[in-house]
Amino acid sequence: RRPALSEMISAIAGDVGDGSSLSQALARHPRAFSDVVVSMVRAGELGGTLAEVLEYLADILEQDQEVHARVSGSLIYPGFVFCVGTATIFVLLTWVIPRIVGIFDDLGETLPLATRILMGISFIFARFWWAMILVAMAVGLYAHRKLATQEGRLRFDGFVLGIPMVGDMIRRSVLERFARTLGTLIRSGVDIVAALEAVQGACGHAVLKKDLDQAIIRVRDGSPLTEGLKGSSLFSETALNLISIGETSGELASGLLKLAQLYGRQTQRAIKVMTLLIEPVLILVLGAFVGFIVLAMLMPIFRMNLIIQ
Repeated sequence: RRPALSEMISAIAGDVGDGSSLSQALARHPRAFSDVVVSMVRAGELGGTLAEVLEYLADILEQDQEVHARVSGSLIYPGFVFCVGTATIFVLLTWVIPRIVGIFDDLGETLPLATRILMGISFIFARFWWAMILVAMAVGLYAHRKLATQEGRLRFDGFVLGIPMVGDMIRRSVLERFARTLGTLIRSGVDIVAALEAVQGACGHAVLKKDLDQAIIRVRDGSPLTEGLKGSSLFSETALNLISIGETSGELASGLLKLAQLYGRQTQRAIKVMTLLIEPVLILVLGAFVGFIVLAMLMPIFRMNLIIQ
């Protein structure tokens, strides 16, 4: 029913009919098929397990969609509160408070510290609000261009991993995707080096890609996968132990899939906890800002009443 999708599928079918592989045909449509999908399909073609890989991709996309829908639904109300609260504070600091400041200037009295701080902040917002917007746009553009580079992406992903709670959740999610993808490919008969290269091309995390560079070299030279992954900041001792047990017992694929299940459950719990915490924390932060503004405005009024009495 969607003409664009119909035309794309027809083009893919035509490319395959002309002799291209499915991965090559999909790679010609990067807006619809990411590097993750193309790399996985290519690995399935090489290992003769394309059907299993496509089924795995379908499961992964369904899981991602479910998680995205759950998180988005949980963030609707906090996002609305944040937008309204931020807009209210911006209007107060930019237009409302500067008009009230004139009343305090006529008092000729020393204003409370909180009121003076608020007046200074309001003065900056009232005079330079346009410059603040331009700076924010410039910073956003610079960050976007920096993240497009390999070095910038590596630094950003490393920084995110260091954030409490968020970093742990991202680490578990990345390891869950790594273990599930690698385990599926190895179980499907793909060579471990080829499987690692496919996972490296499929993963979207710069730190994992960097760590897999060293792991692929060591495994190609004959070292176990556990030795190749040692020294990585992503893999915990628990993860390395499970991989080592799988290698020792000759059940590496099963060990990786078990590791993926472990981290998958932990990731789901972490997402649930974070979505529950966002709303009260956001309300507290915005409430503190609004409370400071109200207190700073009322303190001079209370002092005026005391003087009059």
